[in-house]
Amino acid sequence: MNADILIVEDDQTLQNILQIFFENNSDYNFEIVWDTKSALEILKDQTFDIVITDKNLPGQSTKEDGGIEILKYIQKFCPNTEAVMMTGYSSVDTATEAMKLGAFDYICKPFKLTELKEKIDRILEYKSHLGPNETIYNYKNFYKDVLTLIQNNNSLYENEKQDILTTFEKKIDYFFKGQKNLEQIIIAQREALQKASSHAEELLDHIKKSDPAYDLLLKIIDDTSNRV
Repeated sequence: MNADILIVEDDQTLQNILQIFFENNSDYNFEIVWDTKSALEILKDQTFDIVITDKNLPGQSTKEDGGIEILKYIQKFCPNTEAVMMTGYSSVDTATEAMKLGAFDYICKPFKLTELKEKIDRILEYKSHLGPNETIYNYKNFYKDVLTLIQNNNSLYENEKQDILTTFEKKIDYFFKGQKNLEQIIIAQREALQKASSHAEELLDHIKKSDPAYDLLLKIIDDTSNRV
């Protein structure tokens, strides 16, 4: 699945690693920038499917982390862009903060590149639904509600919270996979109806109006048109 991706990372070593990784994945068109200002400037002029940003970037004119500024900009001005927040530590509070600002997911440093690819592919899979905006909106609401419940449970250790989130992600992916399978059936039915209508129109050109089959073909064309 092709994707246009913007990476915002100020650590030179990680930036080099990510550049090599994305260069070796031909499905991804990517750009890498160092700082918050550059990210916001490029987002004004270009459209990206995904933005992967470090949280702890220097901000521009506020006390907020630069990654938070970027998330807020995406939420306000980039409705078709999904974000993955990179953080230097594992924290449900950080994940909750990111999700409340519209992030699709987060990833904790240090991370495996295979893990990052899985998150990118998850986003692209959700964006491939018939109604991607509604699907992603529902996913985010489900995930945010669970994050909030876990965040408010003081009896859980951080590793227990992460285990719960991992399990939840798998279950919610399974749920939306079922939705995607139903969508594939709908698409197949639509294509079959379109073919039936096309064949009926072709036959119509070769049949006289006095032929009883003429009215039947008109009915088929009308019915398939309404169902499509």
